[in-house]
Amino acid sequence: MSNKKRFNKAVKEIMNLNNRPDDKTLLLLYSLYKQATEGDVSGGLPVNGGIPAIAKYRAWKKQKGKSSDDAMSEYANFVSVLLERSDKISNIESWKGRTVLISGASRGLGRAMALRFAAEGANLVLLGRTLESDDGKGSLKDTAEQVESMGGKAVVAVCDVRTDEDVIAAVQTGVDSFGGIDAVICNAGAL
Repeated sequence: MSNKKRFNKAVKEIMNLNNRPDDKTLLLLYSLYKQATEGDVSGGLPVNGGIPAIAKYRAWKKQKGKSSDDAMSEYANFVSVLLERSDKISNIESWKGRTVLISGASRGLGRAMALRFAAEGANLVLLGRTLESDDGKGSLKDTAEQVESMGGKAVVAVCDVRTDEDVIAAVQTGVDSFGGIDAVICNAGAL
C-alpha cells in the first residue's frame, strides 16, 4: 500500500479510537497531519488565536523540514500504534468472567457497583457486615439475589474490613469460588 493510501486510511481510522488521546498526542497528530498536507508552517505566531492556536503552531513548527512523505509515514505508523493500544485497553476493560471483590456491598454505592459489574459479566465476591436485614435497608443476601436474577454469579462473605482475619477469609472465599480475584473495590463505610 502506498504511503498516501496508508496516510488517508489512518486519517479515517483515528476517528474510531475507543479512547480520546491526550492533548500532547493530539498535538503531535495535528502537526504531522499539517506537515503532510501543507508542508512547512508559514506566517508568524498566531497570538490572536489564543493558547490553543499557539500550541498548534509550535507543534507544527517542530516538523519543519520533514518531507510530506515522511510526515505521512510517521502519522500512519503513530495511528497504527494508537489503535493497537486502544484495542488492548478495550480487551482489558471487559469484565466478563473476571472476579471483583466489593466491600460494603449490602447497600448504596457498593450494591450499585455490584449490579453494574454483574451487568458486565463479572463474578462477584460481596463483603459486608449485614448478611440478612429485617429493617429493609439492604443486605448481602439481597444484593446477591439481585446479581443472580441478572444471570450473574456472586458469593457473600460477612466481613468487618477492620479485622485482618475477616478480610483474609473473605478473599479466600473468592479464590475458592472463582479461582482468584482480579479487582478489589474498597467501599466499606467502616474504612
